[in-house]
Order: sequence, then structure tokens, then C-alpha cells
Amino acid sequence: ATHLVASLVDKSILRRELSTGTSRFRMLETIRDYGRDRLRESDEEERTRARYRTWYAELASMVFDQSWGSSQLEWWERAHRELPNLRDVLRSCLAQPEHAGQGLTMAANLFYYWLTKGSVREGRHWIDAFLDAAREPTRARAMALAIDGWLAQVQGDMALGHAHFVAAERLASGLDDRPTLSLATVALAGALIFAGDLERAEELAKRSVELQDRRWAANALAVQANVWSVRGDYARAADLYSRAIDLCREAGDRFFLSRFLPGAGLAAWHLADLDRAGHLMAEAVRLSRTVDDKPGMAIAIEALAWIGSSSGRAAWAARLLGGLQTLWESIPARLYPHFTQYHDATLAEAQSALGDREYDRIFHDGMQLSTEQLVALALEEKATEAPRASGQRSPTELTPRESEIADLVAQGLSNREIAARLVISQRTAETHV
Repeated sequence: ATHLVASLVDKSILRRELSTGTSRFRMLETIRDYGRDRLRESDEEERTRARYRTWYAELASMVFDQSWGSSQLEWWERAHRELPNLRDVLRSCLAQPEHAGQGLTMAANLFYYWLTKGSVREGRHWIDAFLDAAREPTRARAMALAIDGWLAQVQGDMALGHAHFVAAERLASGLDDRPTLSLATVALAGALIFAGDLERAEELAKRSVELQDRRWAANALAVQANVWSVRGDYARAADLYSRAIDLCREAGDRFFLSRFLPGAGLAAWHLADLDRAGHLMAEAVRLSRTVDDKPGMAIAIEALAWIGSSSGRAAWAARLLGGLQTLWESIPARLYPHFTQYHDATLAEAQSALGDREYDRIFHDGMQLSTEQLVALALEEKATEAPRASGQRSPTELTPRESEIADLVAQGLSNREIAARLVISQRTAETHV
């Protein structure tokens, strides 16, 4: 059992599985607990755990590095498959102060996973916990502050996001760390737009381009485009968005592309090119669905509702707004403040065109839509719920054992009592809980 447990964390075995996409190995709880006890008795537990932490730290680093370009979806899926192990390592790092810095780096490196296939709420949970536990002025802290600020703004906390970006930019500048400084600088530039400091936002965005990190250069171009959009120069904004989009297409990147297309679409909308605006927004919705980016998807569908309303399609816009309320709440996230003017104007236009009673009925109908149905409505496609393969469960569906333990938790049993009831170790019960 000792050799078996040790072999499971061997790099070559895990990497081979990740690269081939073969079936995952699962160990019976009793065998796992037995193997862990034998490792402890032979004084091998800490050495094996160290290898385990190192391997998953390297995986998280690769997930971040590969999040710009054509392989990003593959790496986010790898992180998703490894999520139980990643959580185990994060818990372990949080419980041991000497490993808090490593945990902070891991949680931050999973940024794009938290935004897409993971959970914004869970990402902030881990990063906030490690920011409290690892307070040294390191590169990891600067990066984590910037990323936590980004996630906070996705959830609507613009003030906290801004404060984190300022701290991250100051720390990265002092460390002379160009990659992290690029991230922090472009993030702060975007936040300054919300604060109304357009001059400073443009200055920082230009500086980020000069730092020569292509990922953040594309973001910086989009920030500059947003600055000119707020100023009302939509032709210049469209040109800058086009340059950012070209960088994404050259790199084969889909995530950032899906985030920049709505900006270009809004510029086209303001220039009264409704056909181009609708085309760009529809592409953004499709890409957001492909990369499983629900906040990005919501922004693109919001914009389609605004375009639809201005084209006289009040009922369609009202149904989209109803579906969007459910989608925003499920993420959970909120529309960025500088977009609320368009949301409010669309709502008022739809209510005026339909009347309050009819608007409320259609809006409520929209609230009942699933995400897939909402996307189909936005793209004016027939909604198709993909059939689930026999025996396959959804990412949010519990296993029979997990359901059994959830029932016992609901009855008020402690972890120790659950373990005794099911004849499993308390550690296993705690892991399930």
C-alpha cells in the first residue's frame, strides 16, 4: 500500500494521464486511508506530501501560463479534472503556515479557471484566505492582490478591486517584476476608468503595452479603447479594439477574444452599424459558451438586449433581461457600473413599448430559462440540451456516497458521528463534507 500511494503522486504517471485523457484512477476510501497510515508509520508521509504539493503547484502554474493562446481550454479542463486534488493541496497549505506562500501562488495561478469552469466565489475564498496567511511582500502577493481585485470587481465590489490593484501595482514596481507589473498595471488602468480618471487610465494602459507582455498588451489596448469609448470617440475605440482582437486571433486565444468583441460591438452600435454590432455580440456569446465564461457570456447577451431594444424588438429584449437576471445571480456577479446606463435605458424602453403588465410577464418567462436556453434565445437558435451519457453525472451532481453524507449533515451529525455511522475514517468523512 505504501508503494501504491507513493506511485500515485509520481510526476510521470500523472503527466501521462493528463496528456492522454485516459480514465481517472480512483482508490477505495479504505485502501487510501490504509495507505496513508502506512506512509505515516514509515515516516514517508511528509516526503510524499511534499511531492504532491510540488506537482500540483507546477500544474497550477502551467494552467496560468497556458491561459493565453490556443491551448487554454485544454488546461482549464485539466484543472477541472484535478480540482479535488488541488483543493486538498490548498487546504494543506493553508493549515501549514510554512506553505502559505506556495498556496497563495497556486490559488492565484488558477485565476482563469475560477473565472470559467470553476467558481468566482471559490477563487476569492482561497485567495483571501492566503492573503491573510502570507503577508510577505512577494511576487505571489502582488499577483494575488491583482487577481483578487479582478474577481472582486466581477462580483461588483469596485472599491475593493481598485484598492487591490493599487497595492499590487506598488508592490510589483518595488520588486521590479515585469510580468506581474504588466498584470497589475493594466488592471489598475481598467479600474481608473470606473473611477472617472481617464487620463491616468490611458497613461497606465500605454505603459502596460510598453512592458511587452502580449497577453496584457492586448488587454491594455482594450483598456485604451474603453477610455475612448467613454470619451465618445467610438471610431478610435473601434480601431483599438480591432488591434486587440487581432492579437487574440493571431495567438489562437478565445477567452480574451470573447471579452474584447463586446467592446467592439458597442462601438459599432454607437456608430449606428447595427448589423456589425449584432454580429460581433453573437460571436462573443458563442465564444463565451465555448470557454464556459459565464460573466463574459452575460455581458455579451446584455449588449444584444440593448441592440435589440434600439432595433424595436422590445419583447425579445425583455425576455433576455429576465434570463440575464437569473444568470447574473447564479454566477454570482454584477454588470460593470459604466454599463448600467444601457441596461436601465433598455429596461425603460421595453416597459414603455410593452406596458408594465406585459413586460413583467415576459421578463418572468425569461427568468425561467436555463443558461443554454438563454444562449439559444440570444443567438436565435433552437435550444438543445445535450443528452447525458449513460452513467455520467453533471459537475454539480453528488455521488451516492456524497448524497448519503449530505443527508447526515442535514440531520445534524458531526464528522465523527458520520464516520461511525458509515464505517469510514473521520478523515474521509471530513473530506466528503
